[in-house]
This record gives sequence, C-alpha cells and structure tokens, in this order.
Amino acid sequence: MGNKRSGLYLLVLILAILSGMGMYLLSGSLWEGALMHRLYFQKVLQWGGFKEHTPSHVENIYFCPMHPQVRRNKPGLCPICNMQLVEMKEEDKGAGDVLTFTDRQIQQGGVRFATVRVSNLLHEIDTTGRVVVDERLLRTISSWIPGVSRIERLHVNFTGDTVRKGGPLVTLYSPELITTQEEYLLVTGRDGEWASSIARTVELRLKRWGIDESQIEEIRRRGRPIEYFTIHSPLSGTVIERMVTEGEYVKEGDALLRLCDLSRVWIYGDIYEYEIPYIRVGMEVEVSGDALSGMVLKGRIDFIDPVVQEETRTVRVRFTVDNRGGFLKPGMYVRVRIRVPVEGVVSVPESAVLFTGRRALVILYEGGGRMKPVEVRLGKKWLYRGDKMGGTSIRDGERYHEVVEGLREGQKVVIAGNFLIASEARLQGVIEKMLPPQGMVETEGLSSELTVIFLRILDSYERIRRSLARDETTPVRDTAGVLSGYIKEAIALSDGDVRERLKEMEVFSSSLSGSQGDIVEIRRVFSSLSRVVLSFAERYGLPEGAGFHAFICPMVDGYGGWLQRGRRVENPYMGQMMSECGNPLFLGERSQ
Repeated sequence: MGNKRSGLYLLVLILAILSGMGMYLLSGSLWEGALMHRLYFQKVLQWGGFKEHTPSHVENIYFCPMHPQVRRNKPGLCPICNMQLVEMKEEDKGAGDVLTFTDRQIQQGGVRFATVRVSNLLHEIDTTGRVVVDERLLRTISSWIPGVSRIERLHVNFTGDTVRKGGPLVTLYSPELITTQEEYLLVTGRDGEWASSIARTVELRLKRWGIDESQIEEIRRRGRPIEYFTIHSPLSGTVIERMVTEGEYVKEGDALLRLCDLSRVWIYGDIYEYEIPYIRVGMEVEVSGDALSGMVLKGRIDFIDPVVQEETRTVRVRFTVDNRGGFLKPGMYVRVRIRVPVEGVVSVPESAVLFTGRRALVILYEGGGRMKPVEVRLGKKWLYRGDKMGGTSIRDGERYHEVVEGLREGQKVVIAGNFLIASEARLQGVIEKMLPPQGMVETEGLSSELTVIFLRILDSYERIRRSLARDETTPVRDTAGVLSGYIKEAIALSDGDVRERLKEMEVFSSSLSGSQGDIVEIRRVFSSLSRVVLSFAERYGLPEGAGFHAFICPMVDGYGGWLQRGRRVENPYMGQMMSECGNPLFLGERSQ
C-alpha cells in the first residue's frame, strides 16, 4: 500500500511539473506534443506504478477537428481557431495503419475524394523554339556567264523584298554573251550539216549560261544579239540577302542574291532525353508565341537528332510549320507544345500524391471515415485528360499521374485535405512505419552549386511569405522579381526533372512580380508557388541547417501549404486575422 501511495504522489508531482511547464510555454506546444499524446500518458502512468487500464481522469482526450495537434485532457476552446474541442472516442483513435475521422472532421477539414479510373490521358511536352528558314527552299542567284559582266539593273534592290516565280531579278551586260550570240546568228543562216552541228553546240552553251529556249527563239527572230540579259526568279519568295549593287562588275560564279520561300519554315527546339520515347517523326505539334496574338499554328516533327547534346542532356528536334500567312519570321522565338496520347492507364489526380523523398504516397479512403496511407509506384507523370480516345485537346486543367502499382480501378483516394490527414498520420506514427529509419530519408539531392542557389530562392520566398503574413503586398512584387532571377540562374545550371520543376516555379514567381491584383489574388498565386516549392523540397530535400518547416492551413480555400523559418506559425494566407492557424507538415528534409 505504501508503494502504491508513493507512486500516486510521484504521478501527481510529475503532472504538476508538466502542467507548470505548459503554463510557462504559452503556445502549449509541449503540453500538446507530449503530455496530451496517449503514448506519453501511458509512460507517465507506468512511472506512477499504474497499468494502462488503471482508471484515471486523463483517459479522456479532447482535440480540435481543424488542428488535430491541439489536444487537451478536458473540454475547452482551440487556442488557434477558437473552435470547441471534441472528445476523441476510442474508435476514432485509429489502429495500426488506419486512421478514422468523423463526418464532421471530414467536412470541416475540406477533405474531398476522387475515384481511381482507367483513363485516356495526354502527356504534354513544352519547349522553346527558334524559327529558321527551310533550307530546302533556299536559292542562291549567281552569274553563269563566263568572263566579266556588269550589273545593269537590279529589279529587287533591298533585303526583304518579295518576288514572284518568273519575275525579273537582275539585268546583266556581258560582252562574252554578245559575241556568242553573233556566232550563233552566223551559222543559223547557213546550210549544211556542219552549220547545224555548230548551231546546236552554241545553243547548248547559251542554255548552260541560263538563257532559255524562248530567249534563243527571240535571238533568231530578231536576227541580232540581245545586249542585256535578265535573270528571272526560280521561285516565289523573299530576298534574304543582296550581295551586289547596280554598276558593279561580277565574274562567273559570283553570288548576286539569296532567296527563300518562307511559306514553310523550320523551328528548332530542344527536348530532354527522358522525353524522347514519347515523340516520333510526323507527330503533330502546336506553335504559339507573343507575336502570334493568341493564334496557334499547327506543325509536325520533321527530324529528331540522333545525338544527345552532352552539355544540356537534350536532343535537338526540328519542326516544320506551314507559314503561308507569313506570321512566323526567321529569328523569332516561339513556344512549341507536343501532346502525346497515353491510352488506358490507371490514374489519379496530381493532388492525390504526396512525395516523401523518392517514395510516393496516397491516402486511400476505405469508407466509414477510415483512411490509410498507401505507397504507390508511379509511371508517367503530369498527364492531362483528353477529350476523346486518342484526342489531342485537353478537357480540363487537372493533371494526373499514372499509377503502375499500389491502387486498382474503383478505389477512392483523397485529393484535398490529404496534407492534413498525412500530418495526423505522422502524429500517430503511421507514416513513419512506411519510411526509412531516422537519418536515412530518401532524397535525391542537388549539386553544391544548385543547393546554394536553392537557399537563395528559399530566402526570397521567405521574405514574400513574411510580407503576406503582415498583409503587405508592395514588398511581394519587388522580392518576386529577385526570386525570378535566382530561379532562372538555377534553371541554367539544371536539367531533367529539376529543370522542369524550376521552370514551373518561375512561372508563378513571374506572375507575382507582375501582379496588379489585390492581396487575395496575390495569395492565390503564392499558393500555387508554394505547392511547387514544397514539392521540390520533398523531392530534393532542404539545404543543410536552413531551418525551414512546412505548415498547412485547413481554412484556406484551395492549397494552403507553405514553408517558413522557425516553428512559430505565421500564416501567409490569413495574415493578422488568424496568423497562428496552421498544422505541421512532414517533408523529406535532410536535416533541420
């Protein structure tokens, strides 16, 4: 009996000490993270000499449906959102790898579901291309007449002038040509086989010099030489280079003009080597650009370089585009998009997948409020839903991932609120069971040079977040410009998946720097930026000692995650109105 009483006194003493610490730490994080967790209760009870089933008032746990990390041993209000705490029933605490939520929790947490389907999707490949002339439509106009000739007249006298097939280009005066015509006229009026033979020889010589049959007939009809010889255009096109002026003397073989038919042009672009299996010669592409005023031109893949460029790990691809409207000019930069049909794949929306290093998880809904994390193996990523079998137009903007293993058609997965559920799963140790041991988080890592730039990116991102947490917009636009500069610097040093993620990051940072909207619109763009930043950090880890932590706000309409320095929540979406609203998120960081 004495030992039992001593144990009870010890329990009361421990509870008093921990309660005092909780009062001292106003945030209540120690009380919530340790004492109020059931495992810690069990340890305290064991220290006091009690068994797990020993009746005690601490058996009752109350939590906030919007902020599950807030737990108390008595009813009250959530210190973050002021919501009434709810008693956690035994069946709601989950067992093994399954989490159980009430209908109220699911509704207030903004949890939404989608069904795993076998779909016909589209894979998009985007690249920037440079317009060049079609080399097969190039023509060089040169002098074919022996000796020295004088440029008597230029019918096209500036670069960029347009010509029609058969139109006059250059008129030459050639003494050699006049002498040859006189010889021809001498023998054409004579009888005999020798005269006919010489005439045929001279005719062939004139044709080699560019004089056609009609002009030779004109010489015979006139009975005297043609003093000036005019060169005509072999095609309809544009003068892209002029090498002579009127009055200039030229020799045989000298180039006079360079013409090109621009009704068809080439576009050269670079495709990453991992995307090469998707494309083939003859595949249709879409061409757009700032100079096209919203128009989209159609083209086709004409040639795929058989050699990979080692510096960029890309393959040069040539596209042929009909340009009879003249909208594309050589030297212009355009955007080229390739849409590849991917038929009959098991897929889930992009938002359903959570990346933890090299692993991918989805939250599987089993019905009755029961959910559990499931590891999946992904195939093709960033797919879009097409409008029909084999179609090449996108039906909606939602992106999908192909699931090769881990799910089957007809199952339901969480597509909104899954970060909140994953956070609760981590609190209950469910995700930790699926991850590598401590200190062995699977991230692919960046080069030392890229890591330095990524830290600068995070610093700029943090300044934007702090401004929004203070409800300020002016510093956001200025800092976003700096952020875009760092991202572009990183893009130049990267390739493959890193480059693609950085390019997507740069799109949203540029939108922030140029935004003229109110703070609601700026926060919406920041939400998209944060999704990409967190996804990047999950895949490649956070820089050593950076001190960043991830949070998510369930009150945000849409994606409410963000990164910030320090553990004290400063919500960039709610600002001063509800600055401490946020749940911790698990990232596959290297160290914090």
